[in-house]
Amino acid sequence: MVYDSNIGDRLAHDEETYILSHWKPISKEEFNQEVTMLRTIARYTDIFKGDKQRIIEEYGKYIERELTEDEMATITEFVNGY
Repeated sequence: MVYDSNIGDRLAHDEETYILSHWKPISKEEFNQEVTMLRTIARYTDIFKGDKQRIIEEYGKYIERELTEDEMATITEFVNGY
């Protein structure tokens, strides 16, 4: 992944397919969804100072559905690293 500080959060390279480390190739849309999830969970981890339950509650409100197993695992990883 290449970021350019002149364009903020946007990627410097606009590709149609992305290949994540140790995972399958994904579309640009899937990549953007993954990035949004990670950034949002990271922000909530900071705001709630690693309080896992608060992060789960607020992220659930944000996505307006129950969290997936992958989202729960991601939250756990962020909390463990806080």
